[in-house]
Order: sequence, then structure tokens, then C-alpha cells
Amino acid sequence: MATLADRIKAAEQKLTKMREQKRAADALQEARNRKKERSDETRRKILAGAAALAEPGLNDLVLEALTRRLTRADDRALFNLPAAPPRPAQGDKSNGY
Repeated sequence: MATLADRIKAAEQKLTKMREQKRAADALQEARNRKKERSDETRRKILAGAAALAEPGLNDLVLEALTRRLTRADDRALFNLPAAPPRPAQGDKSNGY
């Protein structure tokens, strides 16, 4: 028969193991939640963009905004936009700012 001290030690080890399992399960759930949030955000952006492009009159406004905001060549190519003009170098004060 195990002594009381042995039973306490075994219970403490079991508790430690269960706490580790709970931490791992919590971390996994947090990762799943973050992935779902990113997925939902991406879906919102896709749906909002599709709705804006489908709305009469907004298509031109959206394309104007994209022309101003998109700087990467591959992003601009997705919308058949011309290459972006070169950006002024940092420290170039020729624009008055």
C-alpha cells in the first residue's frame, strides 16, 4: 500500500500533467480563433470589394482609389493599372512637406 506522501506526490504529478494539457488545449484553441479571425477578415474584404466593384458608379471610385493606393507592380497588374510613378526619396522636400 502506498503511503500518504506517495499518494500526494502522485496526485501532484497528475495535476501538473493536467495543467500542461489544459495550457496546450488553450493554446490550440487560441490559434484556431486567430486563424478564424484572419479568415473572416479576408472574406469581409473580398465581399466588400466585390460589392463595391459591382455597384454602378462606385467602380470608377474604387479604381481611382486603387490607382492611388497600390504601389507594388504585381498588385497593380491584377487590376490592369499602369506602373506606379516613382516615389520621391525619403528626405526629398521638393513636394513642400
